[in-house]
Amino acid sequence: MRGRLLLAHAISILPLNAVRVVLYRLCFGYRIRGARIGWRTVVHVVDAEFTGCSVAHHNRFLGPMSVRIAPGASITADNTFECGWWTLDDPGGQAGYTRRLEIGERVLISSHHYFDVAGTIVIGSDSTIGGIGSQFWTHGPGVKDRDIRIGAHCYIGSAAVFAPGAGLSDHTMVALGSLVARRFRRPNVIIGGVPAETLREGFDWETQREVGMAPAEPPA
Repeated sequence: MRGRLLLAHAISILPLNAVRVVLYRLCFGYRIRGARIGWRTVVHVVDAEFTGCSVAHHNRFLGPMSVRIAPGASITADNTFECGWWTLDDPGGQAGYTRRLEIGERVLISSHHYFDVAGTIVIGSDSTIGGIGSQFWTHGPGVKDRDIRIGAHCYIGSAAVFAPGAGLSDHTMVALGSLVARRFRRPNVIIGGVPAETLREGFDWETQREVGMAPAEPPA
């Protein structure tokens, strides 16, 4: 295992994107098509599929997880996507950790965010993880509802913290510094606070227009 990690680090410092991509394919079996992987971006995971996306320098994908990044997605520098190897050992190995990261089409993730991928994290298409310093957590003592699901066309401001089991419906804006500790099932809302609550309903943050109340999503 340590040898594979050292190999991933060695590939990450090679000077050409094309060389890095070819070696990640050959040495790790990753499915990489039409993607750019930046210098010193380390990918050491169980399974990865990068399609038509751009991953900037100094990102880290580490641990026994599967990663899917869809076309048009863009990840800027210095983010960490991490799954602890303890999720495979007892008692973690018996807890059913799903260890899955899915980043949708045209998602934008800015710099210096942390994603704990012990459970599943899904980021819907055209959503933005903005600013810096947000955290997404999918494990904790006694936690069974772990997965974080972010809908399409959402915007998350700086320094937001997502607790295990948190989620957003489509067209949701999260104010900076918020603690998102539950699922928000109604679309077209602005949420914020510690813990986050709905601040405004029936509002499209992208167009800055009132759109009326939409029905809430049914429970998953």
